[in-house]
Amino acid sequence: MANPQEMMAAARQKLTAPGASFEVRTEMIRGAPHHTFHHEIRVMADLYRDGLRHCDKPFLVNDDETLTFGEVYERAAGLAARMHEAGIRPGDRVALCMRNYPEWIVTFMACTGAGIICVPLNSWWKGEEILFALQDCGAKMLFADGERLAELAPVSNQLPAGMGLVATILCCPPISLLSVAFGAAAFTMGREDIRAMDDGEMDARGRT
Repeated sequence: MANPQEMMAAARQKLTAPGASFEVRTEMIRGAPHHTFHHEIRVMADLYRDGLRHCDKPFLVNDDETLTFGEVYERAAGLAARMHEAGIRPGDRVALCMRNYPEWIVTFMACTGAGIICVPLNSWWKGEEILFALQDCGAKMLFADGERLAELAPVSNQLPAGMGLVATILCCPPISLLSVAFGAAAFTMGREDIRAMDDGEMDARGRT
């Protein structure tokens, strides 16, 4: 019977060998040698694009709604484009406060795939706690479900000037709607509003 440690060592050698998917090389980082994965994913957008290899496979299941990798990516790309249109740019902060809804994942992917800093907030917080976090982190937009917006209502007059409030609305499959208010502008995003993507990719500006 083969020695388990030898089997593990052989598998590791095969996976990290030159040309392998997990090829390991030694690189100098800040003057010190480090073992690194040569084919590592360096930005989140590349990670999400990599998932499109499984485009038609289930990625997210919520109750009786199932979304594929491709569908979630499409929604995230469309939302990233909408945020760009609303003036959100790479390096800006966008807060996220809601229960574990599909919109949480879509919003997180839209932000991090477009270079926007996503600031997740504790959904158990009360209105004043959410308000403090928004003031402290400098978010330009907040994505929240109805419960969190209700918590914020009594202190909404203290929100930072110009902050965009985004209420996520769950509806029946196949698409959830995002009603977005940013300053004086408001719009509703559904599948018919998502731009047709030439190659299914988001670029660094969050456009498709």
